[in-house]
Amino acid sequence: MEYVSGSEVETRDIAKIIVQKIIDGQNKGPLFVGLVGDLGAGKTSFTKGVAEFFGIENTIVSPTFVIQKVYEIKEENRKEKNHSFKKLVHIDMYRLEDESELSTIDWNNYKNNSDNIIFVEWPNQIFKENPEEMITIKIEHLGLNERKIIYVSGERRKIMNDQIN
Repeated sequence: MEYVSGSEVETRDIAKIIVQKIIDGQNKGPLFVGLVGDLGAGKTSFTKGVAEFFGIENTIVSPTFVIQKVYEIKEENRKEKNHSFKKLVHIDMYRLEDESELSTIDWNNYKNNSDNIIFVEWPNQIFKENPEEMITIKIEHLGLNERKIIYVSGERRKIMNDQIN
């Protein structure tokens, strides 16, 4: 599924549409979404839209230097949007060098906790092949403010992988 955004506001709005589609397909966790794109493509802007969808009022900034941020999702949002996620985990793997560093950010706890929906910027920095369970959002520059946002569901990814193999 492809979308075109002409601004940061549109990117956040598209994120809300996509996260609704994601949780309609799987409304309980853990859920792992990889955000792939060049520097400045809009990965953090996309995550801002995800946070807005979940009713998170914190200021969302790129976790490039702190690596991860965890945000609580209120019970009212879970009831209103019909999902069971209690935490939005936002991770930026850009500064990580290899999989051994995942233990420093408690990755296994995050990815195995059914309360979590995890959005990871730069997953390809660590995972040379995308994990089968990862839903992929690819953001591409089209112009100064325009972006193409491509949503590949986990199910579609599995079908594509099966066709390739």
